[in-house]
Amino acid sequence: TQGSPVGKYDIVPSGVDAENYNIEFVTGTLTVDPKSATSQDITAFQIDGEQLVYNGVRQTPDIYVKDLNKVLEEVIDYTISYTSDDPAYDSKMAPIEAGTYKAVITMKRNYTDETSVLPLQLITLKSSMVMRLLHIL
Repeated sequence: TQGSPVGKYDIVPSGVDAENYNIEFVTGTLTVDPKSATSQDITAFQIDGEQLVYNGVRQTPDIYVKDLNKVLEEVIDYTISYTSDDPAYDSKMAPIEAGTYKAVITMKRNYTDETSVLPLQLITLKSSMVMRLLHIL
């Protein structure tokens, strides 16, 4: 059926009968291959105008991934990790400190292997103190 996971499916034809024909049913296999994670159909985006402000706790922006018009499900269809130029940053966790981070979106399940990565999204955690100083100046 549409939306079935990647894999091999047995096809077992049946149900046709005719007096003037000798019908022979032959079983087969339907193979559903993964879609390329680099397909032009797949896009990732962050909600426009969303800004994260430093508050001392881990924060993640709202990032959505679509395949054509279908919004994919995080954890099931893709995962998100984060990178930073700061060597002390642990990319297994969402950012806490103010700074600029990149969200790495890795496709899985019905898409090519988990190493396929979509274009990066820039995320900036701004310090609320810096923002206040800029307003004073």
